[in-house]
Amino acid sequence: MADKCKEPDIMKNPGALLGALISALAAAGRDKLTLLMPKKLESFSLWIEQLVAESTGKEGKGVVPVGLEELSEPDKYQADRFFARTLMACAPEPGIEERTASLKKAGHPVYTIAINDPYDLGGEFFRWEAATAAAGSLMGIDPFDQPNVKEAKDLTLKALATFESKGKIPAGTPDFSTGRMSVFASKTLKAPENPVRKYDDIFWCVFLGLKEKEYIALLAYLPNAPEVEAELKTLRENLKIYTSSATTLSYGPRYLHSSGQLHKGGPDNAFYIILTNQAKKDIVIAGEKYTFSQLELAQAIGDFEALDSKNRRVLRIHLKHPLDKSLRYLSERISKLGRPREEVKGTHPQGEESKMLKLTTKKTNAKAAAKTDLMAMGEHVIIDHPKNLENITSWHYGIRIGATKANGVDISIDDQPWQPCRHSVGYWWYDWCDFAPGMHQLVARLNKDNGEYLLSKRRRCKVI
Repeated sequence: MADKCKEPDIMKNPGALLGALISALAAAGRDKLTLLMPKKLESFSLWIEQLVAESTGKEGKGVVPVGLEELSEPDKYQADRFFARTLMACAPEPGIEERTASLKKAGHPVYTIAINDPYDLGGEFFRWEAATAAAGSLMGIDPFDQPNVKEAKDLTLKALATFESKGKIPAGTPDFSTGRMSVFASKTLKAPENPVRKYDDIFWCVFLGLKEKEYIALLAYLPNAPEVEAELKTLRENLKIYTSSATTLSYGPRYLHSSGQLHKGGPDNAFYIILTNQAKKDIVIAGEKYTFSQLELAQAIGDFEALDSKNRRVLRIHLKHPLDKSLRYLSERISKLGRPREEVKGTHPQGEESKMLKLTTKKTNAKAAAKTDLMAMGEHVIIDHPKNLENITSWHYGIRIGATKANGVDISIDDQPWQPCRHSVGYWWYDWCDFAPGMHQLVARLNKDNGEYLLSKRRRCKVI
């Protein structure tokens, strides 16, 4: 492999070729390097994560390595993915050929690396190191520098110094606290129109804050226990399903020396969720006044403050024990908020308002019940159609919005200027015409009489 990576012909140089692909696809918006590994090599993706994230995440640029993420159907991905698959001859994976073929057919780039057995890993280390260096050079950055890693370290030392002088880690005041958890929001998330005061507000921050081709980073300062790991995977999968965004899951403080550089030095294209807890058993560090748990909390707070200082969107959720149940509760809330409201029987074909008028006449009681359900959920404005991640094939689509006590409703498509909607048969409508193929995101805005407004959660749909 070392000799091959010296080839001047890029097509014969496996390191330079992979690096060129990473750089070119990142420049085209496909900056989520999604690693598909055999089960026996899954831990290798963690090393690649450290290498790529720390080397490319600086000067507002960066490639986001996504490892150990469950593979979804091709139409559930945004156009920000580049799949790098490692195929090991001695460890065949049933069904993976068909699934990667479907990814290619859907237009997602897939690069396959074939090896014989785990003994070939030495060469793969070299390939990825050469590729990362090449990608960094093509991106116009120094892949051997880590300018932002020290920022979180300095803030950690500051927190520990405060503990030594005052006997308490400066954790700050939570935005809200319950028997399950305490939640701390960065200043970027503390908008007057979207205060973080209850559980659902946590996820409104995520759903409303994410834009197209952004990702969610779960940063867990939690014990690596089987039950905790299982709930973290479920939480990650739910976030991916209901936002259609890429997700990463990293354990702290390990990630500070890998993706931590990308988080602070790379582009502002992520929503960070830091998960902390109070250890049940703790040990004092020899020669220090603080324990291992207090050191870990100081590191988490230091990273939160470093991200906050760069106006990143970040939540710190301090979980109460039992941790698996607290994590499960978060996952369940995401499922409830992210799932589109169930439609009444006899739903109308998409965009056909005239048929909806007939349905309204026939289903008066069902409609009233739906409005009651809407109020009970505390959602005063919601995009009913299209459903989240729905495929649309028509050149014309009537977007339907349910709202209560609205002085007017506007809609924004792909973060473009707000457009007014019209009111008819109990709903607000927007005639969407001549839209381009691909993924689109929709947000509705309810205008109140007092001049304030409410935002719906984002809906994503795909035009095929």
